[in-house]
Amino acid sequence: MITLTALMVAANQLLDADAAVVHADAQVALARETARVLREETLPNAMLELGLDSFQLDNGTHVALKQDVYASITKAQREAAFAWLVAHDFGGLIKTEVVVPFGKGQRDEAVALQATLPRAQLDETVHPSTLKAFVREQLAGPDEFPMDLFGAWPIFTIKLT
Repeated sequence: MITLTALMVAANQLLDADAAVVHADAQVALARETARVLREETLPNAMLELGLDSFQLDNGTHVALKQDVYASITKAQREAAFAWLVAHDFGGLIKTEVVVPFGKGQRDEAVALQATLPRAQLDETVHPSTLKAFVREQLAGPDEFPMDLFGAWPIFTIKLT
């Protein structure tokens, strides 16, 4: 049989464990940010300054400078970005879904999917990996590309192998 004292000890242990998790999460976030700064800022800037594409560490690790790109279509730019894609024959990148919401207790209606679809909503997206690959391809090409429309910016990053 458990005593009130033992219950209080367990509750205090839970408080300590929760605090340890919060501390560990903060440490992980700090380590991730430190790695990001080193990978995307410190090392690329130093390598560019020294004119190096790659080098090897004493332990055999190969350090290479790679160009990458970030891209993200914001809600504010979504309509204009999709219009640009369609106008430039890249509309196939847009994934389109028709969504028909049904409430609780309307399962039979949903299964039957009645002939009328007045509640249908059109949802259009470009998968983030698809967008990133597309932007990378466009930046390598000769044509002008509206970077701001696609929330795109090139970066240099480090790859360790």
